Amino acid sequence: MKIKKNNRSFRISLAALALGISGLFVYDTVHRPTELGTASTARDRLSPRKLSQQTAQASSTAGDKVSPDLAIKPPAPPMFHEFNDWAVQYSKATPVEQQQMLVRGETMVKKRHEQMAGLIEKSPQVALAESDALSPLAREALPESLKAQLEQRVNARGDISVMAYVGKDVAPYVRSAIFDGNEYTFYPSTENEMIWPESNRSLLGITLTVNRVVTGKDGKQYPQVEKLMALRKDRVRVLSTEEAAVAAKSRKKGTESVCEVSAKSVVTAPVPAAIETGNDTKFMCEPAHTTAWLQSPAGIAAGEAPDRFAAVGGPGEGSGGATPVGGYYPRVRPSTGQLTCVVAKLRCAGQAAYSKDVSAARMNDMFTELAKSANNTVSFAPMYILEDLLLPGTANDYYYSTTGRLKQDSTAALNKWMTDRGLNLENFRFHVVCVEGAMQAGGGASIGGQYVEINVTTNPCFQHEIGHIVGLPHANLWAPSSADPIGDGILKEYLGSYNTMGNLEMDWAGYSTMDRFFIGWLPYAQVHDLTSRVSGDYQIFDPDISSFNSSRQYSIRVPRSDGSHYFVEFRPNATALGSNGREPVKYPVNETTTNGIRILRSKDSAQLDLTPLSAGGSRDGALVSGQEFFDATENVVIKAVGQGYDLNDGAKYFVVKVTFNRPTVAAGRTYMLRARDGGLIAGVANSSNSNGGQVTQQNQQNSANQKWALMKVDSTYYKIVNVNNGKILEVAGNSKVSGGLIQQWDYVGAYSQKWKIVATDDGFFKLINNGSGLALTTPYPQTTAGIQLQQFYDNNSSNQHWSFEEVSPLNSGANYNITARHSGKALDVAGSSTANGMYIYQWAATSYAPFQKWTASAQGGATLALTNVGSQKVLEVGGFATADGGKIQQWQWAGHNFQKWRLEVSDQDSGGLWYKMVNVGSGKLADVSGVSVSDGAVVHQYSSWGGYNQQFRFTAVP
Repeated sequence: MKIKKNNRSFRISLAALALGISGLFVYDTVHRPTELGTASTARDRLSPRKLSQQTAQASSTAGDKVSPDLAIKPPAPPMFHEFNDWAVQYSKATPVEQQQMLVRGETMVKKRHEQMAGLIEKSPQVALAESDALSPLAREALPESLKAQLEQRVNARGDISVMAYVGKDVAPYVRSAIFDGNEYTFYPSTENEMIWPESNRSLLGITLTVNRVVTGKDGKQYPQVEKLMALRKDRVRVLSTEEAAVAAKSRKKGTESVCEVSAKSVVTAPVPAAIETGNDTKFMCEPAHTTAWLQSPAGIAAGEAPDRFAAVGGPGEGSGGATPVGGYYPRVRPSTGQLTCVVAKLRCAGQAAYSKDVSAARMNDMFTELAKSANNTVSFAPMYILEDLLLPGTANDYYYSTTGRLKQDSTAALNKWMTDRGLNLENFRFHVVCVEGAMQAGGGASIGGQYVEINVTTNPCFQHEIGHIVGLPHANLWAPSSADPIGDGILKEYLGSYNTMGNLEMDWAGYSTMDRFFIGWLPYAQVHDLTSRVSGDYQIFDPDISSFNSSRQYSIRVPRSDGSHYFVEFRPNATALGSNGREPVKYPVNETTTNGIRILRSKDSAQLDLTPLSAGGSRDGALVSGQEFFDATENVVIKAVGQGYDLNDGAKYFVVKVTFNRPTVAAGRTYMLRARDGGLIAGVANSSNSNGGQVTQQNQQNSANQKWALMKVDSTYYKIVNVNNGKILEVAGNSKVSGGLIQQWDYVGAYSQKWKIVATDDGFFKLINNGSGLALTTPYPQTTAGIQLQQFYDNNSSNQHWSFEEVSPLNSGANYNITARHSGKALDVAGSSTANGMYIYQWAATSYAPFQKWTASAQGGATLALTNVGSQKVLEVGGFATADGGKIQQWQWAGHNFQKWRLEVSDQDSGGLWYKMVNVGSGKLADVSGVSVSDGAVVHQYSSWGGYNQQFRFTAVP
């Protein structure tokens, strides 16, 4: 037998039919898109595309900005689940039973301890999740001998430091947290998260102390005690009910006994609720108040991170000095002016004298090069320690240490040398220690701190590490996995080409303009700051010079809504980047790379690969003349216009066009097409419903024959549908010559009925026909109404420019029946009621029934209100609901967004257009519940999923 649903036919057996009938009662769990965080038997029904979209959405919701291959974390070993079950059983057992269970528990906890250490280091997010999965109440019931081997929960404040390294086989960062007198190596819970040095930071996570033995290069084994920490991304954390109950047992009396939202006592709260904020736990009288506090100014301030450059003591974004955020920042260390430093050679126990050239002649040369890179905003005053300073450990001791022992011992040796001579190491801006055989890396430095390790005494390595000292991270690359430069992808360490903060085996280059700006080496006046979002053409000069001209700009700073920025800089021809005359270029850039611009983003110090998936990677990632980058979320376009030269001195510059708030068009929306020349509207002559009806330039009347809906044909082309009759804008007779006339016709899929909509640089659009490649053109005289539109060769003239003005497809003041596509029934007020709050349902259509008639009234742009003729109440989403299932009802007009609607075209058939009804307040769609075809089925709101029960036809009635 056959059944039909949504006009699609399926053969099913009687057994399947029975299953299908039962499935009607579980519609919301089977046919709806699965809610994030829930399991669904329908997951295997999703197409690969929809499944990838859900995965991406889940990753975005969780706040993990990672590539798709990193979004799915590896599962934890089964031991964790076994131990959790055992711990719960133990907490419920009698003392005799507990004694019998202890042997198994002791075996399991040792294995769990070992596996937890591995998770903290390799998958800290999983480690935190598994720690949370252990019942706090069951944990409390364990004997102390077992609890001592579990990870410890951390709710503290402390200082964090970051050591950055460069080398082939080393981790790029080693991060340390100091609190309660202990130092821990910590791992952030979010992949590729940028962590900055910070004082008095909120530290939430878990710690574990591990005793290990490592084998050195000499074959001997060396014991190590490592203190590990998995650090949560969030600086505030809502406790589970069980965690809050355990925390409440040790709650202090006094102010902590009062809810910060209601000021009521929390001592007798029926459901424990609490928030960790870093060395503090705030208790609430009910769980809902945790959300309220997080959204309050105090909660927002507690969860915010300081500006990254303020945190390391840099100048901030052009402010001229570090500004504390939330009251916390380390001692400000200047990055401009005279920077004092001390340079020392260190020799490990059993080593011969230091062999590399660390002479004043060699080092002074590197300081001179560094000052040039700093645009001479910096002068260096180095002091050299001539004798080798002795370290207590062997090279092997330091080589395999992950506890920062080399830094500790070398700093102690320096301090002793200084103290013996009445000097103070703290008075030097930074210090450089040169060691051999004790480092796996070429160099290392504490970001924003004082300490520098050098194993490779080359100028690029030296500049790289000093860059860390003044507050710079590694120059990264955002490598997209698709054609979208800012779409899904992965952050690649070091690979920001043309920057000394990248991989030192790459090209010789200085610091990026973004880096120089943030540390004060590029003055604010020499950057185009577009914070005010002013569109225009901007000149930026070549930054790869030894000294900047104070009257020129070398970068463009483009704001983003998250508080970060794009930086745009001129990228010279690759052949202009060569050796600095000292070190050879090991991996030169592609010599065919032409001049252009590159775009960096401050949030992760990443260069964007603007030519994604190309073989050149970041090396050919610049935009060349004529290419543009568009960020739809920020609605900003950055276009490389072309290179120029200053006639006075031959200095190279690049012209960049930055356009904010460029008009956009979207499939499903309805527009009037207004000609740039003459200002007339494209419409069907005499509101004709016939094939071949002329499309002419007309005076604006706001009538249906002047309204056009955009519907996507493929990724490039649209069909442009007349709202009055559903016919398509086309070139008559499939003409391919200039002067071909424009008319309307039933859609048959012809190339002449497909149009590409191309944005111009000045806020208009061109409409290019797929069949002819010619542009929709207004004929002369452009101010005369009634002349038929034509196509003409695309010469980008103003009479080929159009503005798309979004409008509602309905005529304001007209009455309509609203019919659901899946059932053919009309939207009706339940019981023909005139009362506020009465719900809306579907009912068999009755000609001219007043409670099935709705009057459209324009509310500005494309939004409208729908007033029921019978009750004179408007259609709204009740209670300002934003969740799926929110009630749709009628209410007296109040003018808020939950009483306003936007219609979007979803489909077309022989009867005309079908629309989705989008509520302005919630963004959800009107939806007949359960896809019911019965009279009386309630209409509510739901997320868009493409069902026919979310599509409606509006038929004009008296």
